[in-house]
Amino acid sequence: GQDQQTTSLNVDIGFTTEIPRLSEYEEIENDTNTIQCYTDGSKMNEQVGAGVYIVDNDTPPREESFHLGNNSTVFQAETFALGTAAKILRESGTKTRKIIINCDSQATIMSRIQ
Repeated sequence: GQDQQTTSLNVDIGFTTEIPRLSEYEEIENDTNTIQCYTDGSKMNEQVGAGVYIVDNDTPPREESFHLGNNSTVFQAETFALGTAAKILRESGTKTRKIIINCDSQATIMSRIQ
């Protein structure tokens, strides 16, 4: 089938994107002021879904999951999850906070930082 879902992300340029070395990541990960965000997209038996899990020490964890139908691709699910996480974080006033977004899709990461 033809892809029917369009995913876009419009974010102000007031941020930087870094992919740290493992030693730097471990230091950032242990900082209690850092927000941890996990995103994922998957497809199984022609069903496509995306999920976001955000851990902020100031609030209870936030978990969102989305059914994206039968015609979406895994890449679309991954980018949807990442875009949704960015929207949630932007709307929750995290401008001055350090955020780690854990995403297992290199293609999605590279498509967002170019």
